Amino acid sequence: MIVASFDPEARSHADTSGRPAIVELAGVSKSFHGTVVLDNVSLEVRAGEVCTLIGPSGSGKTTLLRCLNGLSPIDFGTVRVNGNVISSIGQGGVATPGNPTERQLAKARQDIGFVFQHFNLFPHLTVLDNITLAPRRIKGMARRQAEERAHELLKLVSLGDKAGTMPGNLSGGQKQRVAIARTLAMDPSLILFDEVTSALDPERVGEVLDVIRDLAIRGMTMMIVTHEMRFARQVSSRIIFMEGGKIIEDGPPAQVFDAPVSPRTRLFLSRSA
Repeated sequence: MIVASFDPEARSHADTSGRPAIVELAGVSKSFHGTVVLDNVSLEVRAGEVCTLIGPSGSGKTTLLRCLNGLSPIDFGTVRVNGNVISSIGQGGVATPGNPTERQLAKARQDIGFVFQHFNLFPHLTVLDNITLAPRRIKGMARRQAEERAHELLKLVSLGDKAGTMPGNLSGGQKQRVAIARTLAMDPSLILFDEVTSALDPERVGEVLDVIRDLAIRGMTMMIVTHEMRFARQVSSRIIFMEGGKIIEDGPPAQVFDAPVSPRTRLFLSRSA
């Protein structure tokens, strides 16, 4: 599956400073029932970066991903993806003039892939139909073109013989790889991965992580929430440690894992070893 040698050190030192910002968060805050989940978060992710969010449960990692594609509305701040405003909320929770309409938001979401923890495949559709449904209905792609692309993607995730299979006959790892292929079928410029291995049997984790490594080699811009520390170090160009809805540490893997600045980051990593 790996199409090129993988050098995590080279990846972490790749210069993306001249590339466009794919993700831009400015002063984003979010609360649930009075509990602050994101606290004035500002962040940029540039094209080609693999930015991995780590931290204890409840630190705001998943909420941050959900705010990026509008699944969770923010309370304050601005979220942009590919220069498109996903949400812009001013003081008092009032939408600013740049806040998108539902139609504009739906269009912007087409360029943001989201791979969830629990696959979310349609159980009554074959693998092929799961992958081709969105390109055909949302992008208006012809069936033949959509199916040709789907077969290419199934080969990419090492499931070339599963096009006619129903999801109920797949393992958890296979379902997650189909979910990744389905996301890729929309040709997103950004893919969000939310704990995509946490629901898998340990023996199936590696096959999903191999697909993500392959996408990193190919230059896909990704934001990943994971508790797999070894994988995070290997695949990421950048590590962000979060706690209490704040970004505590942000840097290349070697710096964050080997010489973290924050004592809280050091404590978390020592307990995760």
